[in-house]
Formats: sequence, C-alpha cells, structure tokens
Amino acid sequence: MDRKLRVLIIEDSEDDALLSLHDLKQGGFDVVSKRVETAQEMMSAITDEAWDIALTDYSLPHFTALDAISLWRNSVGSTPIIVVSGAIGEEVAVDALQAGANDYVMKDRRQRLVPAVKRALEETKTSKEKREAELGLSDSQALFSAIVASVHDGIFTLDVDGLVSFWNSSAARMFGVAAREMTGRSIKELITTENNAGELERALDGFIGIGGSATAAHVWECQGHRKDDEVFPIELSIATMALGGKWHAVGIMRDISERVEATRALEASQAQLIQSEKMAAIGTLAAGVAHEINNPLSYSISNMQTLKGYFEIHQRIIDGYEQALDGTFEGAPDLDAVNSYKKQVCYAQSKTDAVDAIDDCADGLNKISVIVNGLRGFSRKNTKDWHKCAVTEPLENALTIVANELKYKCEIIKEYQPCPDIECLPDQLSQVFMNLLINASQALEDNGTITLRTGSDNEMVWVEVEDTGQGIADEAIDNIFEPFFTTKSIDKGTGLGLFVSSTIMDKHHGRIEVHSEAGEGTTFRVWLPLAQPSA
Repeated sequence: MDRKLRVLIIEDSEDDALLSLHDLKQGGFDVVSKRVETAQEMMSAITDEAWDIALTDYSLPHFTALDAISLWRNSVGSTPIIVVSGAIGEEVAVDALQAGANDYVMKDRRQRLVPAVKRALEETKTSKEKREAELGLSDSQALFSAIVASVHDGIFTLDVDGLVSFWNSSAARMFGVAAREMTGRSIKELITTENNAGELERALDGFIGIGGSATAAHVWECQGHRKDDEVFPIELSIATMALGGKWHAVGIMRDISERVEATRALEASQAQLIQSEKMAAIGTLAAGVAHEINNPLSYSISNMQTLKGYFEIHQRIIDGYEQALDGTFEGAPDLDAVNSYKKQVCYAQSKTDAVDAIDDCADGLNKISVIVNGLRGFSRKNTKDWHKCAVTEPLENALTIVANELKYKCEIIKEYQPCPDIECLPDQLSQVFMNLLINASQALEDNGTITLRTGSDNEMVWVEVEDTGQGIADEAIDNIFEPFFTTKSIDKGTGLGLFVSSTIMDKHHGRIEVHSEAGEGTTFRVWLPLAQPSA
C-alpha cells in the first residue's frame, strides 16, 4: 500500500510541479498536493491544512526560496522542506540549507527527489521521536525530583564504594546534615544498629564492589544520629540496582519516633488493662480466697492455743524436776510428786499431741504461704522478664487461686504429659489459665468435671481446659475474644477476661483455640512456643 503524503508545492511552473508529483507517485507515495506561488497563498495553505513536506523552487517571481523557508519554519516548525530548482551555485545551496532547508535537488537530477524526500521524512520522524523522548525523560526527571523532594522519608544512594552519592532534602532535615556535607561520606557514620550488632555493617560491606543482593528487600530498625548527637529510631530498607555497568544501592529511611512512642503507649495501656483485669478477677475471687486462707489460719490458731497449754504443762514438769533437786516441789523431798503429776496430765500423750499440733500448724501455714505467694505473683504489676519454666507452674498457681471457686462445683482431672519448659511471663500465663478456669466453673450448672491436659507438638506446648458445661452458642463463639463481650450476668465478670487472655497470647506469640458444642461443653486449647523470637 502506497504511503500517504501531503505535499505543499511552492512553484510558479505548473509543469515542474506536475513532474515532481509524478516522481513522488512513482516512488510509492499516495500524494495529496497543492501548488502556491505567493507568500500569501503559502500562508493561507499552511493555515488551512496540515502538510507532511514542502517542495519549493528557488527562483520565484514574487518571493525567494529563502523567504519561503523562513515562513515555513516559523509556521510549521520542523516539518521538512526541500529546495527543488534549476542550476544553483554551491553558495546558494549552502544558504538554503543554513536557512533551514532539509535538502536541495536539481531539476535535472530528479531521480534524487524521492530518496531526498524519504530521508527528510525519516530524519524528521527520528528527530521528533528524540525530542519527545528527551521531553519525556525531562518530565520524568522533573516528576522524580518532585516526588523525592516531597516525600517525608529520607532517601539516599550509595556508589560502588559504599559512599553517599545522593541525599534528598528529607534526609537532610531528618539528620540535620545537608546534601553537600553528606555526599562522599559513609552512611555508617549516621546509622547504627542496637540489635544484631554488625549485621547492617556486614550487609553494606558485602554490597561494596559486588552489589550484595542480600540487602535487597531487607528492613532494619536502626538508630539514627543527628548532627546535634540526638539519637532517634529509624526504619531502613536498602535495595540494589545496576546502573551504567556498576552496582548502586538505594536506601529509604523513615523516622519511626512517633510509631515507637505509640507502641510504648499501647503496651502501657495493655499492661494497665491486664493489671486492671487482674484486680477485677481477684476482687471477684476475694471471698473464696479469704475462705481458703481462713480455714488453715483458724486451725493453726487453735493448735497454737493447744500448744500453749502443752507448753505450760511441760514447763511445770521441768520446773518440778528442778525443784525436786532441792526438795521444794510441793513440799516433797523426792520425784514421786513429779511423776504423779505426769500421770495426772497424761504427759506421754501430750508429747505426741504437741508434735501433731506443730505439724498441723506447719501444714496450715504452708497452705497460706502457697496462696499468698500465688496471689502476690499474680497481682504484681506485669514485668518484662521472661523466664523458663514448666507450663504446669502457672497452671497450678491459677488452680491455687481459684480453688474455692472450683472445689464445691466440680471435679478436677489432671492429664499432664511431660513437656519441655517454655519461655514465658509466668504471672501473665497464670492470668490466662485463671480466666479459663473461672469460665469453665461458671459454665457448669451443677456438679461437673474440668479436665486439664498438657502436651507438646514440635516447637509448641499446649494446655487444654475442658469443661462439661452448657457450651457456647454458635452465634456467640466468633465474638468471645472481643472486649466487653460476655454472655454472663454483670456480677460475674467484665467481659475482658478472654480479650486480655488473647492479648497475653499475642505477646507470647501463641494462640488460643476453642471448640464448643451446645450442651456438650467447651474446650480451650492454649498453644505456646518453647522460645520467644529474638527482638
């Protein structure tokens, strides 16, 4: 298919114009043309239509080819124009080219016209594409510069030697170090890592010279050092790229001071919520705990009164032996009176009874100690100290605290399997187990059973609390871990127990699973990792 070509011919000879059109058609062009002779006609044609190329004679009766070229360039810009004329000297041809003509063709060498037209069109197309590409690149660069300048994150690039080659305005504001000061310096002068010391330095050192791809897509939490020596937390990510045959790195830094403060505030709020829920739970159990303490306390006090009586008896006998030596025991000169008194007070039996009373006191005080220590560990403010312990330790501590809540309502069955120790916050786990035990107890309408199981699977330890209660309705089970959601009466809880338990499990990188069927009971399974991930 012939190539469409719109040609404006500036020529006073119609025959010469027809010859040019003939040559173009023979050269494979589908030509649409118009011939003009004057500047006014030329201007009118340019205004009315768009043209792909212009062919102009050099010698015109009303104006020159140089005038035509100037008018063409001022009107249509880079669209090609070729001089087609009779004999013209070399100087004239140079003048035409300097004026803006793309080429010139002698009329007696018309075989050059088509190649000249094609070359002019191709050169114009290439030039246009180049200008558009340059304009697009310029626009892209301007857009990139605007984006880099406007983002709040600090952006830098490192050259193959690991030195800063670009430092945006946000980085300058963040560190108080201008781009001209930072260019050519090591980024390690301003950024350090507190945790995993040396990891960032090793990654950067690995990048230098080889473009260490291990840095790509990695994010570090680091410490930034401002010019005034203030230290602040930042998040740093680095990606590598090849540019001009050399490796470069692009780093993005984000000041996370506000996020760190918000996280601390959230952790403080969570700790306060956990502590408040603890106090609420203790308040709910206060009467039962008091009863558990009062029983051993009462018989310990009673036994102490009994021991006091035994002490008085034994003291009198000891005194009697001392007085018998000097004949003053009730006026008797020998030991008969002392021995008679011993039989009277059942001395042998009193010794046995005294030992039993002491043992009972020790047992009662030990029970009180266990309860008090459990309460003290449970109620103290949350610590951040992680400990290794058997999962049964916080479970048994919770059982001690809620003993009075359970013993009149259910039977406790323990099915403990040997498990490896876990890294945990024991007092917080006690709170989780206490919440589950109280819920299980309150789910029992009459006497029932609560079964406690432990086990392990791969790198996890689990604890199950299963009750034979009424179960949880299907429509409620999806909401039980939401704050303030409860199916109990207002005097039986705050609706925060399972929410707080879930929060504690998140902190332990564990989880709570629940299975329940209406009328069949509920089973909660707590999963805990053996070790906590490193910070």
